[in-house]
Amino acid sequence: MKAITYRQLSTLLDSGMGILQALEILSRHKRGPTRRIIFSIRRLIENGSSFTEAASAQDRFFTPFEIAVIQAGERSGRLENNLRFLADYMEKISSWRRKIIGGMIYPVIILHAAILIPPVPILILQGSIPYVDTVSKSLLWIYGIGFGIFLAVKISGRIPVISYLRDYLLQAIPIIGGILRRLSMARFTISLSGSYRAGISIRSSIMFAAAACGNEYIKRRILKQIRIVETGGQVTEVLQKSKVFPEMVIEMVNTGEETGEMEKMLSKASSYCENKAEAAITILNNTLPVILYLAVALYVAFKVISFYAGYFATLE
Repeated sequence: MKAITYRQLSTLLDSGMGILQALEILSRHKRGPTRRIIFSIRRLIENGSSFTEAASAQDRFFTPFEIAVIQAGERSGRLENNLRFLADYMEKISSWRRKIIGGMIYPVIILHAAILIPPVPILILQGSIPYVDTVSKSLLWIYGIGFGIFLAVKISGRIPVISYLRDYLLQAIPIIGGILRRLSMARFTISLSGSYRAGISIRSSIMFAAAACGNEYIKRRILKQIRIVETGGQVTEVLQKSKVFPEMVIEMVNTGEETGEMEKMLSKASSYCENKAEAAITILNNTLPVILYLAVALYVAFKVISFYAGYFATLE
C-alpha cells in the first residue's frame, strides 16, 4: 500500500500540482490509517511545516530511510523523482517477498501430503477416528513448530544481538546462506544507489543502505568500516574491508569513484545484484520443492513398508 501511495503522490506532483493539493486529492482515495496519516501531514504543512517535518512526525509510518529520501528530494527540488524511487524500491522488495512465499506453496502442500497419505491404511483397516487421531497429532506438531519459528523470527528481529546471531548462523548454511547474502546485497545496492541519486551524502547513504539490507550481520560488518568515508576514504575501501561484497560489485564502485561516474556505476551494481537476487529466488523455488519431495517420498515409502511389514507379521 505504501508503494502505491508514493507512486500516486509522485504522479500528482509530476503533473504540476502543489504538495497540499496533491495530498488533498490523494486523501479522497484512501481509507483507514493511511487516510488519517495523509490528513495529519496536510494539516502540519498548512501550519507551516515542510513535508519532511510533517513526515517525521509520523515516525511509526515512515522509516528514517524514507524521511531522508524525502528530505533530499525537497532540498534538491526533485521530490517527485525521490518519491518514485521509494515506490520502485518498495515494489521490488514486495515482489521478491511474493515470489518466495509463492514458491513455498508447493512444498507446504507436499508436507501436508506426507502427513495425510501414510496413515491411509489406518483409515481403511481401523476406521476414521484412529486416522483422524494420528493425522491431528502430526499436524499439531508441524503447526506448533511453524508457529514457533514465526514467533522466534519476529522476536529476534526486535533484539539486535539475537538478530546478529541468527543472521550469522544462517549465512553459514550451504545454499541457503548464499541465497540470503544475494538478497541482502541486492537490497543494500538498490538502497545505496537510490539514496545517492536522491542527493543524500555518501556516508548517510551507506548507513541507510546498511540498515535496509535486512541482515544484521552484514549491516554490522559494513557500519564497522563507516569511519573510512568519515575520514575522507573511498566507498570501495568500505566494501572491501567489510568482506561481504562480491568482487564484481567492488570493481563497479571502484570504477565509479575513479571516473567520477559514481551514480551510473552504483546503478549498474544495483542491477547486477538485482539479477543475482532474482536468480537466487528462482534457485530456491526450484530446489526446495525437489528436496522436500524426495524426503517425503522416502518417508512415505518407509511408513507404508513398515506398516505392511508389521501387519503381515501379526497375520503369521
